[in-house]
This record gives sequence, C-alpha cells and structure tokens, in this order.
Amino acid sequence: MRNILTLPNKLRIIYLFAYACAVCWVPILSLYYKKAGIDSFHIGILASIPPAILFVVQPFWGLWADLVGRKKLLIIVMCLSATVFLFFPQHGSFAHLLMLTLALGIFWSTVHPLVDCITLDMVSDRGEHEFSLFRMWGSIGWCAGSLIMTYVNLSDNLVFNFRLASGFLLISLLFVLSLNPPKSSISSNEFQLKISDVRELFKNTQITSFLVIILVMAILSTPIWYFTSILYSDIGASSSMISLVFGLDGLCEIPFFFLANRIIKRFGLQQVLIFTFYIIVVRSILYAVAPSPRWAIWIELLQGISWSLMWVCCIEYVNEIVPAHWRATGQSLLWAFFFGAGTIIGNILTGYLYSIIPIQKVFLYNGFGMLLFSVLMTFLLKRKLAQNKSNVV
Repeated sequence: MRNILTLPNKLRIIYLFAYACAVCWVPILSLYYKKAGIDSFHIGILASIPPAILFVVQPFWGLWADLVGRKKLLIIVMCLSATVFLFFPQHGSFAHLLMLTLALGIFWSTVHPLVDCITLDMVSDRGEHEFSLFRMWGSIGWCAGSLIMTYVNLSDNLVFNFRLASGFLLISLLFVLSLNPPKSSISSNEFQLKISDVRELFKNTQITSFLVIILVMAILSTPIWYFTSILYSDIGASSSMISLVFGLDGLCEIPFFFLANRIIKRFGLQQVLIFTFYIIVVRSILYAVAPSPRWAIWIELLQGISWSLMWVCCIEYVNEIVPAHWRATGQSLLWAFFFGAGTIIGNILTGYLYSIIPIQKVFLYNGFGMLLFSVLMTFLLKRKLAQNKSNVV
C-alpha cells in the first residue's frame, strides 16, 4: 500500500477528486439558482460573483500562500469550501444564496491554483515528472465526475450535487494532508519576503506584459468557454447532446495534457502558445458557421489544443518568469486575469452582443478579433526571436 501511495500517485488523486468536485456544481450553478426560486435578473448577479471575487481576492490568496505556506492555505480553503457546500439549500432567498455564493467564491477560488502551485513545486524540485501529466488527471476526474452525475437526478433536487462535491473535495483533502514539503534549499512553507521583492515582481515587464496578453485572450475567447451551451441550444441541440459536449471536451483534454510537455520541448513554449491562439480562432469561426448541432459537435475535438495545451503553456510560462518563492502569487495573478477580469469583461461584452445579434455572429466577430490579436502576437514573437539571434551573434 505504501508503494502505491507514492508522491506522484498522491498528486494524481488530488487532481482527480478536486476536478470531480468541480464538475458536480460548476456546470449546473445557474440551473440550481433557477430551481431554488431566484429570478433571471438575480441569477445573472449571482453568476457574476465568482469571477469577480476571483479577480479581487486571488492575488491576496497568492500572497498569503507565499507567506504562510501553500499546503497550510490549501488545507484551510479546502475545509472551508467543503463546509460551504453543505449549506446550499433546496430553496433559498436571494440574500441567503448571495452570502453562500460569496463564501464559496472566496474560498474555492484558490483551490485549483494552489494545487497547481504545489504540484509545480514537487515537479521542479524532484525533476522526475512533468506538470502536464498530473494536470491530465484533473481532466480524468472531470470526465469521471460527469459520468457519476449522469446517474444523479438533476431535474428535481440539485442540492445533492453540492453534497457530492463536498465529499469529493474531502477525499482530495485527505491526500493533501499526507503530502510532505519538497526537499530543496527553499521551503515551500516558509519564505523570507521583503517589500523590495514585491516591487521587483511588479516591475517584471515579462509578467505584466503576459498578464495583458492573457486578459485580451480571455476576453476574446469567452464565448467558447461560457456560451457554447447557448449556441448549441439556439441551433437545435437537445439537453442530452449539450451534456455530451461537455463530456467530450474533458475526454479530448486528456491526451494533450499527456503530450503537452513533449510538444513544448519540441516546438518551443511561446510558439506553441501562439499556435493555440490560432486554433481558438478556427474554433470560434467554425462555431459561427455550424449549420447543425451534429456538425458542430466535431468542433469539440479542438478542445485539447485550444484549452489543455494553451493552459499548460500559460502555467509553465508564468512558472518560468516568476521567482520560485513567488510562484503562488504568479499563478494566482494568472488565474485572476484569465478567470477573473477576462471572464467578467468577456461575459459582459458577449452578453451585450448577444442581446443585439445572433450568438453565431458573436462567435464570428470574436473569432476575427482573436485572429487580429494572434497575428500581432506572431509579429511580436518573430521580432523578439530576431533580436535574441542578433544579440547572440
């Protein structure tokens, strides 16, 4: 048993159950609000709270993680999140659900970033395994959780989803408790930080420039991540087919998490990242011209490149340009700009466009916007590579 529960296997299990937890409640949150008796206007308000909280509090969680220890903070937020899940009622007032959503947004927002950060610590210090191979188990957990949820009656009582989410998260927590800090010259639980270090982090033009890039990319790709269910519904897809879409997405992610590191080593981190931008362009435009849901479902095969490969590139790049003792803060900023600011602005923009034009045209316009952005990034990368080559010569 001891041989089975090695460090790599513990990390895999942590990812497996942390993402199985997420799939229990994230896709059905708006539907839960509706069945709990909340009107459409207030559902929109409640749904916008998690990304807003993520943008505001995520950097502070990252700072605290670097100061007091990542494992300690992860244990705290996992316990609090699992507890909040237990309090979601079958029916509730707007004020009641507002408080619960605020609490869940605050505590849950840092669970996955800290899991990523702790894994990066283990990977970089031991040098035996690659991050993408561990993150792949998150996608496996998402698929497994989706399969389990197909046997749960989602039409009447969604409260069970939150109870199941709490259980999955507690299983993940048990394996977090068993982790030992990596053996290195820098402890992941104790850091000597100075104000000058904070200033230096924000003076780093690489990280600030990259965060701007991530912000723009998140805004332009928002329809893909948050409005495909609406698109499928508008072009005639049934609820069962929409559920199949999300399951297929998770399945397509697995091989690319497995191959991501090899692809990056072969072609270069920045080159692969920009390539994923172009795949997002293709995906957006294909959605815009899809004549039927059966035709459109083949577009989901691009999920592995446009999401898995892209996200691994983002995490690895931040990990590369941020000092080791500031990794949690760097990863938190990445999450805050992509899932926080980018998601908020992107959702507002997409929602406004959808109120005046069909959803497929929204995908088309965002696709062309992403194309212009990708061409600009390609030009800047070529100029950077040319400058580096001339400096070497």
